[in-house]
Amino acid sequence: MAARRVLLPLLIAAVACTSLLYGLSFVCGSSPSASAATRSLRTSQRAVPVELGSSVATALEVTTAAWGANIALLLVPFTFLIQLYLQSERTKAERAELGYD
Repeated sequence: MAARRVLLPLLIAAVACTSLLYGLSFVCGSSPSASAATRSLRTSQRAVPVELGSSVATALEVTTAAWGANIALLLVPFTFLIQLYLQSERTKAERAELGYD
């Protein structure tokens, strides 16, 4: 039990020290910051060419399969949770009616 009380604070301290060290190196890094023109040039070099038909409309296009997956992945868990809640409430009411509660 004593090892458990020591392990958690040590783990939290290690995570805090690591994040502090890496956070400072991220913000105050030794590499010089690029100018806005240089960043813009590098970004435009990596962009998709216009000939490939890149646009906002094609980027936001959702396929039918993805739409169906989103509906199924939302509908199935919520249906299960609603059924679970209704069943637990029914069981609770039955137990109260029989005097077990």
